[in-house]
Amino acid sequence: MLNERVLVVDDDVNSRHSLTRSLSREGFSVIEAPSEEDIQEEWLSGLCVAIINAHNQRGMHRFDLVKRFSSRWPMVGLVLLMDQSDPADRALGFELGADDFLQKPVDPRELLARVRAFMRRMRLLSEGPMPGRASNSALEFNGWSLSTSSHMLVSPEGEQIDLTTTECNILTVLAGRPGQPVSRQVLYKSVRGREWSPLDRSLDTHVANLRRKLSRCGGSRLITTVHGQGYSLAA
Repeated sequence: MLNERVLVVDDDVNSRHSLTRSLSREGFSVIEAPSEEDIQEEWLSGLCVAIINAHNQRGMHRFDLVKRFSSRWPMVGLVLLMDQSDPADRALGFELGADDFLQKPVDPRELLARVRAFMRRMRLLSEGPMPGRASNSALEFNGWSLSTSSHMLVSPEGEQIDLTTTECNILTVLAGRPGQPVSRQVLYKSVRGREWSPLDRSLDTHVANLRRKLSRCGGSRLITTVHGQGYSLAA
């Protein structure tokens, strides 16, 4: 059973308490912190989702915490709260490891739906049998090995690549259908838990970031774009 623990990082006490109350009423185990300095290491054990107010961290660039958090705990899903939906900010946030965005003021119902969808996807991807799965937590394809529990990808030469939660989910879905195109609609629904919109370019941003990581270890042709259809993992 996937642990349903959520960390809320927001130095606005009213906002933080409001988010905590909404999540707690729905049965989530919630931990609060006003800033990065207040996060205790033991809280991260078994954590599934972190919700971070990306604009209100004291004396920090708004994405500094995102970058440090995603590199240190890549298996935790990151949902960022933004004051406005700037495409450049969203692209940068995704590149640094964010999995999802919500614009402030946050609708508690939408936040709950996003968190539930994320946890549901994680549960299905970690428990469901898939082609190419060597064990409950490892995928093998083309000499590559992906740990779906630690989000660690190992190249045929033994080089290790840390993936974000969304990047790991994308690769897991593609690895389940090697050599077959997976449409943007299917891939988006699998990794984001909601219907794809042609105006939403976040999936393409995540795939581009994943490709950059793969190319550094000789995997530039591992994921291909199938024009008019979607993406495919080399068989």
